[in-house]
Amino acid sequence: MKKYLIKFSIYVSILAVIILVLNALYIYKSENDIGAFVNDVPDDIQICNFGSSHGLYGFNYEDVKNYTCFNFALSAQRLTYDYRILQNYKDKIKKGATAFIVLSTFSLFGVPDTEREDFEAQNTRYYKFLPSNFIAKYEMKTYFFVNYLPIIGYGDFGNLINVFFRTHVDTWALETNAEDAVTHAEDRYQAHIVRIAKGKSENGSLICNQEYFDSLYGMINLLKEIGATPILITTPYTREYTDTIKKHDPKFFDEFYANINDIVKKTGIKYYDYSRDERYINDYSLFRDSDHMNRKGARIFTNNLLKEVLNIFP
Repeated sequence: MKKYLIKFSIYVSILAVIILVLNALYIYKSENDIGAFVNDVPDDIQICNFGSSHGLYGFNYEDVKNYTCFNFALSAQRLTYDYRILQNYKDKIKKGATAFIVLSTFSLFGVPDTEREDFEAQNTRYYKFLPSNFIAKYEMKTYFFVNYLPIIGYGDFGNLINVFFRTHVDTWALETNAEDAVTHAEDRYQAHIVRIAKGKSENGSLICNQEYFDSLYGMINLLKEIGATPILITTPYTREYTDTIKKHDPKFFDEFYANINDIVKKTGIKYYDYSRDERYINDYSLFRDSDHMNRKGARIFTNNLLKEVLNIFP
């Protein structure tokens, strides 16, 4: 009996060590997706941006040497979390700073966050760097599994193999072409407009999400309160992306811009639309797909933006 207990203890100890090692490795590798938030958000930020993947891939501050900059955007991030992130990190933003709020085609539309199919998958990442009061539908068990035992709990086990064995591909360095841009634009129309912006609408009309409008107004007011300047912006897209939306929904941009114009009128802030800027829309070397810029494109766009809007010459 004693020998059995010793063997059992040894096996349990070995298994525990393996789990802990794999768990630590999983946490390390999975944090690549939110690296800057986990590692450190700098103090005295002078220029920053918020947004979804269009903000994440559309801003590149590598040439801006004399200013403290930070990109608060994440893929599939909605205005609700832009606002929560701003509330959490507002003390990091210096008085007199400029904050670009990216408005993508789907930013103001869609069903509530908690009704989205990908809500749980996207929501768990915020457990890694936001306090509980800024996390939607916060649960202690989710916090525990996400931060301490992700490989054996809360649905992450299914991604274990993918995280451990995926090879790193620098997608920000990719370039698209005319043919791929057309195909991708059709896919993005289905994802951005049909699935997100129209969602569960019975008659196929756009769903204006009051939660998103409230979050945007909240961001604008908070930025003004801390002495920062909020600026609304739509990043460059390829011609194929905007043409595809217009082809399927001729009136889409009328409603999109009508909402933005109303926000601008009510708040007095500025809006810059680069989605159809001739300097970018036909240059595929600046894009990784139909609506996301690559590293080169983001660098050129960010430098031009700072020159034209802030009179800063990187």
